[in-house]
Amino acid sequence: MVWETTLACNLKCKHCGSRAGTPRKDELSTEDAFGLIDELADLGTREITLIGGELFLRKDWLKLVERISSKGILCTMQSGGFHLTRERLKDAKEAGLAAIGISIDGLEKTHNSLRGVRTSFQHALRSLEAARDLHITSNVNTTITSKNIDELELLYEVLKGFHVRNWQFQIVVAMGNAADEETLLFQPYQITKVLDSVARIRTSASRVGMLVQASNALGYFGPYEWLWERGSDTDSHWSSCGAGQSTMGIEADGTIKACPSLATEDFGVTPSEYDTLQDLWIGSDRIRFNETRDPPSGSICGACYYWAACKGGCSWATHSLTGTVGENPYCHYRAICLSELGLKEKIRKVRDAPGSSFDRGEFEVVIEDEEGKTLKSDDPRKHRIIEKISAGREQGASEEALKLCTSCHQFAWEYEKQCPFCSGTKFVSTRALKSIKSATKFL
Repeated sequence: MVWETTLACNLKCKHCGSRAGTPRKDELSTEDAFGLIDELADLGTREITLIGGELFLRKDWLKLVERISSKGILCTMQSGGFHLTRERLKDAKEAGLAAIGISIDGLEKTHNSLRGVRTSFQHALRSLEAARDLHITSNVNTTITSKNIDELELLYEVLKGFHVRNWQFQIVVAMGNAADEETLLFQPYQITKVLDSVARIRTSASRVGMLVQASNALGYFGPYEWLWERGSDTDSHWSSCGAGQSTMGIEADGTIKACPSLATEDFGVTPSEYDTLQDLWIGSDRIRFNETRDPPSGSICGACYYWAACKGGCSWATHSLTGTVGENPYCHYRAICLSELGLKEKIRKVRDAPGSSFDRGEFEVVIEDEEGKTLKSDDPRKHRIIEKISAGREQGASEEALKLCTSCHQFAWEYEKQCPFCSGTKFVSTRALKSIKSATKFL
């Protein structure tokens, strides 16, 4: 569970999906929050991540940490780190906090600009330093935007001295403030550049004990997919969106969503609409929408070789962009396929967001050729895209497993005798990948 406990915030982030700043009028009371924690414990929740806004701006935040921990649930938090002092972290550890994540979005000038406070970068680093000294497990979360796309490897040099355990990358998504600040959104074809950089960081970071992770909104079956830790002990590759299947989110007023980041208007279930979390988890179509996801009609993702495993990537990223799930231009494999055909995808905004928390505008996805001309709907090159992205195969059956080609580092379905991408014949099973990932030689 990821729980947005308050919309009160001491930063002014240009890419904030919830448009945090001032608290909601109807945020849950301490008593109501305790009741929800008890329900989550009964449901079998393993971990609750407390977020904001900024969590510690709630006067009862330590009581929430203590209550969660007392129920045997792992309690973590995500923070912007602004005025997250050593004393606050010490109190949180004593209350039962297991780990802290700090958001850092580039080098100092870029981070401060994105976060809207000129000293926020130094505050974030001081929070990491305090967590290190207090022996609190610390993680960093970085949102990749058009403004920091060239700074990621330089930021690694800054962070590696802070004993950061995990560094997770995600892409900026067209929601909330980011839908207004559209210049922060990088273009889909640039995902290859992004992942080249993150993969180099992953290789270096593994040698200093820092685990680099791709979030649910990043990656998908390009030649680096095998590198990413997807948060599971068994999965060695992306295995479709977990919203409503392994995760749920809570808004500050008690609204429940299959994923904390999804648009409230389309996916939120308010407290007046449900009796218990158990009912929601078992029977709500808005929560369990991922159980039977079909590809959008005529979609590129629907024709993809990997559809049965991927199902179009992150629901949040795709729905925020176009209002549908399952058609994802921010896909590494897809961008590579188009590039090999001399094509690239771009996004264009066609409707502004209304200005509420977790809202979205609307964007269209267009395909351009090497001359910058937009392909028309009847352009024969669109058929070549389908042929390319399907690898000349029918969709793999969902019952099949994927294996890794050791020559080109692409995944192939278990039935393949030769890799459809390089004709190689040597494969590694996904079961064996977990141990191989730690081998520097293979990296």
